[in-house]
Amino acid sequence: MSKNRVISKKVAAGAMLIALSGFVPKVTKPAHAATATITASGTFSSGIKMTAGNNLRFGVIVATGPTGKVSIDTAGATSTSKAFFNGGTQKQGSIAFQAGASKNIDITVTGMKNTLTLGTFGGAKTGTVNLPTVSVGGPYAAAEVFKVATTKNTATLTSTTADLQIGGVITWGATLPIGTFATPLTVTVTF
Repeated sequence: MSKNRVISKKVAAGAMLIALSGFVPKVTKPAHAATATITASGTFSSGIKMTAGNNLRFGVIVATGPTGKVSIDTAGATSTSKAFFNGGTQKQGSIAFQAGASKNIDITVTGMKNTLTLGTFGGAKTGTVNLPTVSVGGPYAAAEVFKVATTKNTATLTSTTADLQIGGVITWGATLPIGTFATPLTVTVTF
């Protein structure tokens, strides 16, 4: 056999071996592809923002008879029964309010009490007073009234930014009260 024929057979055998093995030679042509990136983003918000403003202030009250009451409404108007205001400042409370949307809201007030603890005033302390009712006016149709047993009221917002105005009623029984009082009122608003 000739040398050329042996080389030819070897080349043919090598080509057959390559074909049977599945070897594919690397192609050096560039691929036709592209890549792009985007970002998914968003913001979660509480939807409601509230900041304490003015405290509900009854000022100095003189009780002139048993089973009386004094009140301050959500507009700041005062009224008395068997009592008069004798100084200090009478003012409704306020809380700055902002909502992310006009929706129905639930309002809850805690802190109303049938008996408030009186501290001494001028060395004296007699009787007891109650804070049985609190009113919350704001960006909805009418003031919501809360009594000691009320858990929550529902209102429909008419504005997403306004102040909640807080009014209240102080009452007393047979003994004329003398002393100071303070109680925290917590207003919670939820969608």
